[in-house]
Amino acid sequence: MEIKRQWASVAITLNSLGGANKDGQGWAKYWAEKKCALKKLCAQHSNSMRRTGGGSADDLPMLSDLDKRLMAVMGGQEFAVGDSQLAVDPFHHTPYKYIFILICL
Repeated sequence: MEIKRQWASVAITLNSLGGANKDGQGWAKYWAEKKCALKKLCAQHSNSMRRTGGGSADDLPMLSDLDKRLMAVMGGQEFAVGDSQLAVDPFHHTPYKYIFILICL
């Protein structure tokens, strides 16, 4: 129940900025989908670099500035290469809620 309340709080803040307007569940879904897509893209980049010895031979989309900022919040290189021990709770500490909001700006 606490997580739902926190996502509702995030939704109020993000919705007040203009643009997309979602409820807490909608923003939680966006976050989960964005995180999954980013993890997949990072894995593709990592696999490409391993195949080519450090360079990128595949025609992969570049990471956007938003992707790079999200990757940093999610654990940096460990997130990008798929460290199975890394688990990030976006509400572990209250400041993460505000970091997430700032990243999305």
